[in-house]
Amino acid sequence: MLIGLLLLVVSVWFAANDYRMSGSPGGDLPRETSWARSAPMPDVMVSAIEIVPLVPVAGKPFGLHVFCQNIGIVPTGTYAVTVTVRNSGGDAVYRNGVAHNRMLEPGQTGAAFATKEIRLERPGRYEVSVQVSPEGFEDSSAENNRASRTFDVR
Repeated sequence: MLIGLLLLVVSVWFAANDYRMSGSPGGDLPRETSWARSAPMPDVMVSAIEIVPLVPVAGKPFGLHVFCQNIGIVPTGTYAVTVTVRNSGGDAVYRNGVAHNRMLEPGQTGAAFATKEIRLERPGRYEVSVQVSPEGFEDSSAENNRASRTFDVR
C-alpha cells in the first residue's frame, strides 16, 4: 500500500512538471508536402532557367538553357517545352519550342532546352517564360510546369 501511494505521488509530480527539453521547438514541426502523392505519378517541373552571360549585350547573341526535373515517383513520358522572351511592353520578341522524347526517371534532372542564338537588339528589361506540356502522361502538379525569370540587356 505504501508503494502504491508513493507511485501515485511521483506520477502526479511528473505530470505537474514540464520535462520537455528547453531547446525543443514549440508547436508542430513543418512537414514536407511537395512529395505527397495521392497516386504514383510523374511530375515534371521547371527546375532552372539559365542565361549566359548573366547580363547579355544588345545586338550580340546569348545563351538560354532550361532544365526540368521529375519530382514524381515514376518515370515521365514525353513532354514539350515552349520558351518565350517578352520585352518590357509584353511583346514576344523570341519564341521557340522543343519536344522531348526522352523520359526522366524519378529525381532525374535533364536539359530541356538550349540555344546560343538569341539576339535582342535593344537594351532593357526582358522576361523569359517557360511552359512544360506533358504528352502521353498525366502530370500530378500543373502548377510547377511554368516558370519565368526577368533579366536585363545592356
